[in-house]
Amino acid sequence: MASGEKVLTAQEYYSGHTDWHDFNLNVGASLRGELDPPGSLETQTVVPAPVTYRGMPAARFWEFEDAQVDFGAITAGPEDLARMLLVEFAISYGNDWFVVPVELPVGSLSRTNSLVITNTFGERFLIRPSADVAGPFASWRMFQLSPMAASNLGAVAADASLFLLPPALVKTLESRPIEEVLFLRDEMANMAWGVERIIESTTERPLNRFEQQRYIVPPASEQTSDTLVYRLATEVPDYWIPLLPVQSPAGLRLRRGMLLKADGSQEPIRARGRILVPDPVSGDGLSIFEEEIPREGIRVTRNYQLTRWQDGSTHLWIGRRKVVGSGEGSSGLQFDTARPGSASAP
Repeated sequence: MASGEKVLTAQEYYSGHTDWHDFNLNVGASLRGELDPPGSLETQTVVPAPVTYRGMPAARFWEFEDAQVDFGAITAGPEDLARMLLVEFAISYGNDWFVVPVELPVGSLSRTNSLVITNTFGERFLIRPSADVAGPFASWRMFQLSPMAASNLGAVAADASLFLLPPALVKTLESRPIEEVLFLRDEMANMAWGVERIIESTTERPLNRFEQQRYIVPPASEQTSDTLVYRLATEVPDYWIPLLPVQSPAGLRLRRGMLLKADGSQEPIRARGRILVPDPVSGDGLSIFEEEIPREGIRVTRNYQLTRWQDGSTHLWIGRRKVVGSGEGSSGLQFDTARPGSASAP
């Protein structure tokens, strides 16, 4: 790795836009590109301002506080440590927090070398980072980057004070989904499915797979006979892709599988979208953690996103969004069935 190079990786991001907490330090990785010029050292002198929020304790005695926010009415169980810590800091230490405004360029990676406090008597005190303080609370960190692997905690100790100010977006324009996949639980078939409701066609326009199959294969007019017909497996729509449980060293995974067409051609039914085929060139299978698909299901979409940057330039890309689904589904897949057959209508 080149000296001074820091590689940051954002595997996924929530809330529709990226921020500093979505990035992790990729220790040992290198982009093998041209390094930026060395950073500059800046010294800023500012006046800290106290942090205020609704419902905080009043700064003066015998002052009526805002009754719209009541932190004392928050209920927490023995396992809700985060909630109890929030109430403790808000009530007992609410007036101990200050804001020190520091302006940094967008997209910069900075490090605080020192923080010097000057009180009203002219005395100066050096505040050291928590990573430099020995003791049981030396590992406490906030607004700092974490390594991607837990085994790299020791290697990232020197970079514990890095702060990233990413070029985050406030608002973007999004198109209608050009691809939509529902990840469903099928309790009757005891498996999971990836249902390709919408895919991107060859003309780069949304294509509804359900409407396409209903148009290509219209329902036939049939009559039921009394003769039982044995079927090895029932037919499943070709836009339902099975996800089968596979044991891996990292735990139980759901890996994308394939079904054969019911016409006896032994031709497998393949996924046609980009969500279920992460690498369309090599055709590698999709493998996700089993707990990623709850009983409520998951809805994943791809759509175009457009935004303007601070210099007026426009940027267009394709992003993905994951939301909670609408519940379980049923593919109707059954094996070894004997049902009354069908005869053509006269």
